[in-house]
Amino acid sequence: YEPCSCEFADNINRWCDASVVEKIEKELPQRLENLTKALQLETRNLTSAKLKKISAADPRPSAKAVGAVGAILLTIFFGGMLAMDYVFLSGLAKSVFKACCIVLQALSNKIRGTGPN
Repeated sequence: YEPCSCEFADNINRWCDASVVEKIEKELPQRLENLTKALQLETRNLTSAKLKKISAADPRPSAKAVGAVGAILLTIFFGGMLAMDYVFLSGLAKSVFKACCIVLQALSNKIRGTGPN
């Protein structure tokens, strides 16, 4: 190999030395690990992560219309479910009310000492 006379000659000669290469190969994994740790970012603190949790206001009329349609559909859906169960729910409410009245009447009679024990 011909000796080099360029400005990089010192670096080339250094890399030709086996002991330097060995030393660098031993140090390289630790240096890479340190660099990796130094370059890691806390993703929770990034603006992009914070913005994922925030709803942005949308003043467009089409966005308001879509929101209104969604609210109406949800109201119809849940209102329909309640309407279908109205008969059952009203009967259940009456039964619970009657049972509460009977229990309260029995407790009242027991406190007064009247009626069956």
